[in-house]
Amino acid sequence: MVGHNEEIVRQGLNTPYRSIYDVVGNDERLFWELVEEFRGLQVNFPVRIYNAEKVESLIVNEYDSTNATELAKRYGFSKRWVDGVLKRNWQDIANTDDRKQIK
Repeated sequence: MVGHNEEIVRQGLNTPYRSIYDVVGNDERLFWELVEEFRGLQVNFPVRIYNAEKVESLIVNEYDSTNATELAKRYGFSKRWVDGVLKRNWQDIANTDDRKQIK
């Protein structure tokens, strides 16, 4: 196995490793961290970087009655989807607003 102290020869790298190497540039420390983390795994990156279920709670917490469009853009979802989240969670949002006003 290649040691971490060996010079990396880009042309000899397997395609996934070459892609990682190209992205991290000359940061060989980062390259080796990624290799160690993902070596032997098949990794599939979803098109969306944010998980819809997790984003729902973020939207409920961050919504201020004026920023639905901004939240849709921030998390990469449609305004219609965000509106659906808000509609499904309107009671939680109302309770949060009440707590904010009490403080």
